[in-house]
Amino acid sequence: MYSQQQSLFYGLEKQLIEVYKGYMLKNNGKYHEKGVDVRIAVEIIKGALKNEYKSCYLFSSDTDIIPAILEAKLAGKELVYVGFKGNMSRAMMKNCSRWVEIEEKNLKA
Repeated sequence: MYSQQQSLFYGLEKQLIEVYKGYMLKNNGKYHEKGVDVRIAVEIIKGALKNEYKSCYLFSSDTDIIPAILEAKLAGKELVYVGFKGNMSRAMMKNCSRWVEIEEKNLKA
């Protein structure tokens, strides 16, 4: 799973897509990635205020970033939620400018 994640990150970065990573925290013998939602929220707002984008595509269902989404929309930005069919967040769909539903079978392996 880790190698697949690293391969995905490499492929995205090759296409000049910025990938924001958190940090790993061990809790009860399991590792959890932390800090990603805050990093995404900061980048959404920073980019909106600096006019770095017209549209921002969010490949996250984390509703913790909704306040940042709303601030960017107030700044006139389009926020597009991208999620998997059958697993879409209603809160993200409601608060983003629009949403795109993708199916796993349509992704390249």
